[in-house]
Amino acid sequence: MYHKSLFSSTSISFYGVAIGTSLRADLTMHFSRLSAELGVYMSDGMDIMIKNKWMEQAPMTEDRKKLVKKMIEKQN
Repeated sequence: MYHKSLFSSTSISFYGVAIGTSLRADLTMHFSRLSAELGVYMSDGMDIMIKNKWMEQAPMTEDRKKLVKKMIEKQN
């Protein structure tokens, strides 16, 4: 899975270089589409890695309502 992720991220960077250097608008559209499809593919792979605990889940934001409730309970 790590190698698939590395290959995919490298491919997206190559597509970015190709978009920046290509003079043909039709190729730019194809590279953009391929980058978006590869992003979806990578997202599925990331979910598999998180589910199997091969990678940590990205940090989440704190539950503000829960924090306020805890502060109110401490004050009482």
